[in-house]
This record gives sequence, structure tokens and C-alpha cells, in this order.
Amino acid sequence: MKKFAYISALALLLGSCSKGDKEWTLYGELPQDSESIVLELPSATGGWYAADSVSVDSNGRFTLTRPRANSQIYRLKIGGQYVYVPADSTETLSLVMNPGGGYVIEGSREATLFSEINDILSSPADSTTNRRLLKALQDDFGSTAAYYAFLRTEGKSKTLLRAVANAYSTQKPDDPRTAILMARLRAASTPTPSGETIVIEAPELGYFDIELLNRKGEVTSLSSVADTHSLTLLAFVNSAAETAPAVNLNIGEAYTAYPQLGVYEVGFGENQHQWAEATAELPWTNVFQSESASQTHLGQYNISAIPTFFLIKNGEIIERINNPADIKSTISKYL
Repeated sequence: MKKFAYISALALLLGSCSKGDKEWTLYGELPQDSESIVLELPSATGGWYAADSVSVDSNGRFTLTRPRANSQIYRLKIGGQYVYVPADSTETLSLVMNPGGGYVIEGSREATLFSEINDILSSPADSTTNRRLLKALQDDFGSTAAYYAFLRTEGKSKTLLRAVANAYSTQKPDDPRTAILMARLRAASTPTPSGETIVIEAPELGYFDIELLNRKGEVTSLSSVADTHSLTLLAFVNSAAETAPAVNLNIGEAYTAYPQLGVYEVGFGENQHQWAEATAELPWTNVFQSESASQTHLGQYNISAIPTFFLIKNGEIIERINNPADIKSTISKYL
């Protein structure tokens, strides 16, 4: 409690100072045996360079003040650990580091996202790591925190890379980081037989979770199905279309043939009541896609035509299916 009281008091003090409009300040509380801190800034050619050192008092407290940056990331070298903090438009941030090495950054939306990303990437990696990272950033792919996540993962998650690169190119075309992201995205593209390159259309690592209402009015997530089945079919279907019964027949054949298959069908319709009636007899998970959410999910999965299908296995999207007639034969390759 004393730590947070100290930081809160300092934050209030800063708020009353006129220099706050021109300076960015980080107040911190470290284990009492901590020595001085080295502040590192990103180099224009990549990597980091030492720019300053910060003293720590006998109680483990420190204050770091610098000119405000434009969506910059600073790195603090504290003992043998690196701590990354966002130097965004907020004047004041706070850092509390635990003796065990974990830390929390507070004071802005970016700071909160940095802490969430650190928690996810500091935990043992498993099949849900990438999905949790994408969910944490789903509304903030154009943020400094999203770029930080890209750096921490070294661009290995193509889903994250594509989402951040697309957001930056749209929202921040003149940001120097946009050129870096787009160059990495081009490098991760798939070569065609002609030697040209095309951007991969479906996520290759992880998937974007979806949470929508089922016929009972309950919020049902895609992850609740994918986490309990060895293979999951994610289907985007227009339940109001004349072809919907034939599409669901294709899905039903696979669902009946493979009991270990989970199905999460996202249905579009003229209204929720008509959708519920159209899907009343379907035995797998059906959710209704509202108009407001449709652009979000269709954009995340880069869908330009419905129906479209994806196969999810071990927390990853392993195949995209565009033709309903290919559903059963494609699933047979994995079950």
C-alpha cells in the first residue's frame, strides 16, 4: 500500500506542475537492493543504445523525466532484466517491480497493454499464447503496445504481424515503424509460381477469438469450442441465403462423420429471430453475427465472400476452405 500511495502522491504533484505539458515522467518503486537504472533508446538502425542512467534511493524509488516522445518505447535495464515502457502522450506513468522480477506499469491505456503483453509473454508458451495476445490487442493494433508485441515476438506470429502492419499502414502511414512492419510483412508473404508475392490471406498462427450470442441468448466464444475439441470448423454462413441449407448439409455430413469435430458457425441473417428459426435444428454451436460486429470479424479473418470456413487445431488455424463441398474431404486429412 505504501508503494502505491507514494506513486499516487507523486502523480498528483506532477499534475500540479506546469512543466507536465512538455515532459514525460516515470515514477518507480523497485526492490530495495536495486542499483542504478540504465535508460536505453531504440537505435535508428535497430537495437538499443544507452542514453542515460537513473539513480535509485535507499527505498528503491526513482524518478525518470525526459522530453515527451511521440509514441516512443523506452527500455530500462534493471540488474539483469529489461523493462519496456511506453513514452506516449500521458505525462505520468508508474512502475512497480516485485522482488521476484514481475512488474506492473500504470497510468495510461498503453501502459496497461504493456503490462498485459508482458504477463502473456512471460508465462510458459502454449497453444493459447498467440490467441491471448491477439485478444488483448484486438482493439489496439495501431498502438505502440501492438508494435511492442511485434518486437517481443520478433514477428514470428504472422497473424499479429499482419494485423499490426495493416493498422499502422492505415492509421499511421508516415510513422517510421510502418515501413519496418510493411517490409517484414512483405518478407513473410508467399511466393507464387510466377515469382510474384502475395500477402497470405488467412491467419497461420493462432486465431481471433469470437464472442457472440447463441440461440439461448448466451454469450458463446469460439475458444470454448476450439479448446475442447481436437479439431474445430469455424464457419461463416449467411443463414438467409438460398444456399444456406446446402451449406449446412455439407457441415452436417462432416459433423456426423467425425464425432471429435467441433463446429462454431457464425450466422448472418436479416434479423436474429429469423436466424434462430433457420438454425433451430442444427446440433452444433451456432451464434448470431450482428451488423456492428460483422466488419470486425470479417476484417480479422480477411473474408470477402460468405460462406468461408477455417479449420483450427491446437490453437492454430491450419487451413482455409472456400468451397462448402470440400469441407468433409479437407477435414478427413486431419482426423
